[in-house]
Amino acid sequence: MARRLLTGATVWAGAACAPRRAWLLVEDGQVAAVGAGDGEQPPPADEVLDLTGCHVLPGFVDVHLHLSQAAWFPLGGDGFGWQNLSDVLHAVRTAAAADPQAPWLLFWNAARWQWPEGRLPTIAELDAAVPGRRVLVSTLDMHRGAVSSAALAALRLPGRAGDLGGDVTRDRRGRPTGELWEDAYGIALQQALTGTLAYAADAGAAAVLDAEANRCLAAGISHAHDPYVSPQWHERVAALHARGPLRLSWATGSPAGMHTRPPGPAQAPDGPYGEAGREVKLFADGGDRCAIRLPLRAVTGLLGGAIGESWRLRAAWSPPTQTPGCGCAFTHSATSRVSRPPGCCSGPGCRRARPPSIICCCWTGPPPTGSPPPARRCRISRGSFHAMARC
Repeated sequence: MARRLLTGATVWAGAACAPRRAWLLVEDGQVAAVGAGDGEQPPPADEVLDLTGCHVLPGFVDVHLHLSQAAWFPLGGDGFGWQNLSDVLHAVRTAAAADPQAPWLLFWNAARWQWPEGRLPTIAELDAAVPGRRVLVSTLDMHRGAVSSAALAALRLPGRAGDLGGDVTRDRRGRPTGELWEDAYGIALQQALTGTLAYAADAGAAAVLDAEANRCLAAGISHAHDPYVSPQWHERVAALHARGPLRLSWATGSPAGMHTRPPGPAQAPDGPYGEAGREVKLFADGGDRCAIRLPLRAVTGLLGGAIGESWRLRAAWSPPTQTPGCGCAFTHSATSRVSRPPGCCSGPGCRRARPPSIICCCWTGPPPTGSPPPARRCRISRGSFHAMARC
């Protein structure tokens, strides 16, 4: 058993994860003990490393890592470097020629907003590139994608059009364009991964998951939480947790896909769920689109708050203006009290001051005691704003 002792460093470890001067003992690649560096005698070790002036972090916790899906990224094409739609279609044709038997051609990390076309490939473009093949091109956030007609037919989404709403983009004639959002995309992704899993067989699937766990460990991640593991994959992820050093926890959800509303906790597989208890993802989130549903009684309050806030900001952004030669001050809202310097107004009514676009009124609120009663309302113009003030 190899024992390595790290001394002299500032160690971030423990429940509080507070930095402190300490030693850290590593046995066979795992942290065995942590002790205070001020007087506490460290245990014997085969190798001692003096790390004075350094910081030691035994491991990071990634609380939102789609490990069970990211594991398949290396088996697909990485689209982050694509510059335009021509790059996309070229990559699709190349992948189809390289593996004629693959049930799905998967591509990830498509940053379509960086392309001059600003869109994903259409169903017609994918069909022309690889006729008859199932293709799924996923955007960087994994909430949106594009599919070929063969892939769309395999998903059987038209029968669920009422449930999916606008998640299947259609043209003016009602025909699918190949673009899928949220729920529809999640269904496509889950079916594509399930088909790829069957193609890889159980031994291949275990190797794919092990490789992703090793990539996490190489990045310094010692604990990963997967926010969605399909119920059908629960046992595979549990086996990954049991056989490897990576600490894992996860939630499950709908069998249809990670963006589909699940039937409820009663349908979730029994535990354990790795380092955590039984957990179910009960909401459908949205990376490209989202909506808030509020009761009708909230509309009045929202409108009132919006109007009140707009007037408050309008007054805050509109400093008083001193008109030349008269000194009567106005704001855009024409509701603040104005000064009445001598000679500004000698009686009821208004006096025009320079510049001509501004009309000077003696006051905009109730007249002060002893002043003449208001006679009429005056039009105050400032830029594109007009208001009527009592004079």
